[in-house]
Amino acid sequence: MRRWWPTLDGTTPGERLAAAAYLLIMALGVTLAAAIAARIEVAGATPLTATLYDGWIALAGGIGAGLGLHAARPALSRPSAAAPFLGAGILFLAGSVIAGTLALPIYGTMFGPMALAVLLAASPVAAMSALGTVALATWLLRHWQAERDSIFMR
Repeated sequence: MRRWWPTLDGTTPGERLAAAAYLLIMALGVTLAAAIAARIEVAGATPLTATLYDGWIALAGGIGAGLGLHAARPALSRPSAAAPFLGAGILFLAGSVIAGTLALPIYGTMFGPMALAVLLAASPVAAMSALGTVALATWLLRHWQAERDSIFMR
């Protein structure tokens, strides 16, 4: 009997670690985008109710974070002292530009990185959570890269 859902039968441990890194970063993007959307809400609104647009902003945050990680993956997966900092900068900048563009096409490209910077500067808990998640993703991607190097660089 064929299953219609994907399985992890043909993947290596390093590929599963890389998939876990992508899932972590995308969950971080969803969380940060939802926090940004909640901060932008009108101050005088009575009960906070999530709208379909708020859901789209959160989804755009996840997509942007995943694509930002893809752009930063070469810097994050290499063993170097400066690589995690460079990779985190690429990840946050590219992810926020992509998420902002998806959420609000012209203005979001400019306001996405600014809104992320304001959120991270205003909330130390969000900033430390984001940096910890990026550090964990870096560790996972380095294991994936080491596995690839052992296979293809003999």
